[in-house]
Amino acid sequence: MDLLEQIKSLQWGISKSDYQKFFAGKSWQPEHSTDNAVIFGDTYLGYPVFITAYFFDGTNNLGRFGLGYSNLSDNELKEVYQKIISGLTKNYGAPQFSETPGNDPTTQAEFRMSEMKTWKTTDSVVTTTFALAESGATMPGIRVIWGDIENDPASRRWAKLELSDDKKPEKLPKDFKFSEAQIEEIKRATGNDKKTNITFTKI
Repeated sequence: MDLLEQIKSLQWGISKSDYQKFFAGKSWQPEHSTDNAVIFGDTYLGYPVFITAYFFDGTNNLGRFGLGYSNLSDNELKEVYQKIISGLTKNYGAPQFSETPGNDPTTQAEFRMSEMKTWKTTDSVVTTTFALAESGATMPGIRVIWGDIENDPASRRWAKLELSDDKKPEKLPKDFKFSEAQIEEIKRATGNDKKTNITFTKI
């Protein structure tokens, strides 16, 4: 089964042990020391990818799932991104929100995006972010996040919005903070911890 179809078939709230059985045989990394997150590496669409699962509120129930590509050239990222969007559109229909942000000088370079798309289903919010070096991003890559619409705090915010190009959601607030697991996911995906001097704010 295709990886995106596997992910779609996952049920929110499954236990960490059942999740790891679902992806049995993968190359698992040590569990995160503070956040309840597990990560494995794989190859998808011909390139290495990291898969991260988050379990919320001190429970072992799945609440968020992420897929990330990095360390690829802009041309390689463009190739993979089109295939990712095609696969997501096949599974969820056309995205309900799509934006191509400009090179906003007020946005930190490591978080600049070339494109963002969002799908909302009855139980999930799926968001893709696409960042290219040619757009000024210092951490180019592709991220796809699936969130439980009821239990993932970020997805609950999207769930309240009517997603369309006429009613675009607000930008991330200036005081937006990344969790330790998200910080580690970004660093791990870029493989550039020691080369890039980035200050993150933890929650």
